[in-house]
Amino acid sequence: MPTTETVLLVVVSIAVVLLLIYTIVVLVLMVKILKKTREVVESAKTSADKVAEIVDDVQDNVANPIRIAGLISRYFSKNKRK
Repeated sequence: MPTTETVLLVVVSIAVVLLLIYTIVVLVLMVKILKKTREVVESAKTSADKVAEIVDDVQDNVANPIRIAGLISRYFSKNKRK
C-alpha cells in the first residue's frame, strides 16, 4: 500500500510540474503576442496619422471639383452674355 501511495504521489507531482511548465510557456507566448500586437497597432496608428496628414495636404492644395465647376459655369455665363 505505501508503495502505491508513493507512486501516485510521484505521478501527481510530475503532472503538477508539467502543468506548471505548460502554464508558464503559455503565459510567455501570450506576452510575446501582446507585445507584437502593440507594435503592429503603433505602426498602424503612425500610418493612419501619415495618411491623415496627406489627405489634409491634398485638401488644402487641390481645388474642390464643385468649386471649379462653379467657376467654369460663371465663366461661360459671363461669356454668353457678351
